[in-house]
Amino acid sequence: MTTTIEIDGYLERKLDLLVGLGLYATKSEAVRDAVRRLLEQTDITKIALDMYLKGSVSLGFCCEIADLSCDEMLALLQRRGLKPKLGVESLGELESEVKAIESADSLLFELLPLAVLGRYLKLDFVSLSEKSFFIAEQQLDEIPFDTRRSVLTLLGGDESRLSVVKGIRGAEEFAAKNGLSIGEASSVLSALKIKALLISDDQRVRDVARISGCAVASSVS
Repeated sequence: MTTTIEIDGYLERKLDLLVGLGLYATKSEAVRDAVRRLLEQTDITKIALDMYLKGSVSLGFCCEIADLSCDEMLALLQRRGLKPKLGVESLGELESEVKAIESADSLLFELLPLAVLGRYLKLDFVSLSEKSFFIAEQQLDEIPFDTRRSVLTLLGGDESRLSVVKGIRGAEEFAAKNGLSIGEASSVLSALKIKALLISDDQRVRDVARISGCAVASSVS
């Protein structure tokens, strides 16, 4: 993807000077170098954490812009004595979501529940349940490799109750608008499309899902 930057006046004269002195071959090269230096000097991880702790972005979004895995981000929060915004906030909410899961025919898992359940239960819950399970196609790119491998194995069987939701459009715009990762945004939109109960532990994802009219429950339910 190409980004166009408009520069004129004082800055353009300075760029012309740098090119004239032979420090850069073109003004575009000078701008690229300036942007690279800016990114190197900026603590993007700290900015991402500040946004997450304020509740303006999800954990997945935080991982995305900090270029860290979910496990790495959770470990970073722990080292800094910070508590992730996950799960239900009250006993009443927990009871309500347990009932929602019991009555739902279809469940769609987003990043965190899928990673946790896949790691500790080896996704056995899929074969043991009579419900239908779904994953958004774009969410597969964000889950740990071992879990992704387990998911792809389950998708291969003729009697598999696990399916991938494809053809979701507008996930990037929805993600940018709501402070979600592209996979999380795709999960919300997929759950809305197939009318499934979204299983999510991230507080930001849960809030956005509810506002968007999507039923949601936590994996701890």
